[in-house]
Amino acid sequence: MVEIFQITDYPNYELHKCGDNDFQICSKPRGGTKGGYVKNCPDKDGYLKVGLYKNGKRKTFGIHRIIAEIFVENPENKPEVDHIDRDTSNNRPDNLRWATRREQMHNQGMRSNNTSGVSGVIWHKATNKWQVQLRENGRLKNFGYFADKDEAEKVRNREYERIQSVIFPSVAIAK
Repeated sequence: MVEIFQITDYPNYELHKCGDNDFQICSKPRGGTKGGYVKNCPDKDGYLKVGLYKNGKRKTFGIHRIIAEIFVENPENKPEVDHIDRDTSNNRPDNLRWATRREQMHNQGMRSNNTSGVSGVIWHKATNKWQVQLRENGRLKNFGYFADKDEAEKVRNREYERIQSVIFPSVAIAK
């Protein structure tokens, strides 16, 4: 069964929900056209984008943003949409939340130059120990040096959960 939702400010387009994670943008028939599915394509970061026309002008939107505007409440009027599990192709409403840029930065994946395999744990050459560093309130904070990588990872996980619980008090965070 297909559920149909009007896209705000774009009266010639609808969002069709065909399943849990199956969403399509459709144009309505108008001016001799049949209407139909609007092609979407991923950008360089993997976000599905779609171009919508209004008054002859095209504007590009992330499909995740359209879905969030329809299904996810935004009582604090936050400006950005965050994928909780960091999977840009997972546009299910229960995987999206409204966030500030700062909040989004706390839900990043591991950096490409990470050598420990654990985000927030680095090898500190001067001490020959594992160092735990995380951002808290916009500042990089050191949580100690550890001879054992597993111990450093435990401290990192504990502090990460504490920081995230302050930023996102009611949402589980991807690890």
